Amino acid sequence: MLLSVFCVAAMMSALVSVTFAPIAAEMQRYYAVSAGAVDSLTALYMVVYIVTFIPMALLLEHLGLTAGMILGAVLTFVGAAVRFLGAARSGFPLLLAGSVVAALGQPLLINAPAALSAQWSVPTLRPTPVCAAAPARAPSRGAARKVRARGALHVHHARVALHGGWQRRLLRRLSLVAPPIHSLAP
Repeated sequence: MLLSVFCVAAMMSALVSVTFAPIAAEMQRYYAVSAGAVDSLTALYMVVYIVTFIPMALLLEHLGLTAGMILGAVLTFVGAAVRFLGAARSGFPLLLAGSVVAALGQPLLINAPAALSAQWSVPTLRPTPVCAAAPARAPSRGAARKVRARGALHVHHARVALHGGWQRRLLRRLSLVAPPIHSLAP
């Protein structure tokens, strides 16, 4: 159950972070801002993550996994709500402010899979929650396929300790595990 809640929260965080990327040209025209200003709405997630990674990891450790994930989800929701208020033509500063708030929740959610695995899994199954939670960060299944097709994400059975057939089937469905090399031979 906790893994499912985490996956939904992480997916929502990922969706909020890339909301404006596909409509950058429309955003420029609507808000009468530069391309750099629109790109900053997405880029600031990376900057905030780099700056807050260690403090948020310590906060996650201090608060505990459940409270840290709830805080990450709440920050994502509040940030998205503030961004919603910025829908008026003069609301670009609200979009930036909401993006910063939502970006503050992202490290709490990105750092959670390892803690989730350590606290809620037996040692032999610890890779399973991490492997199941990782695709939640992809904004959609199509995005994960696109990344895999470009060669940036390639997980092979031998490099991930999978202890049963259901994990492989799950990861195949999520399009993150390549078929074994021997099945690629003609």
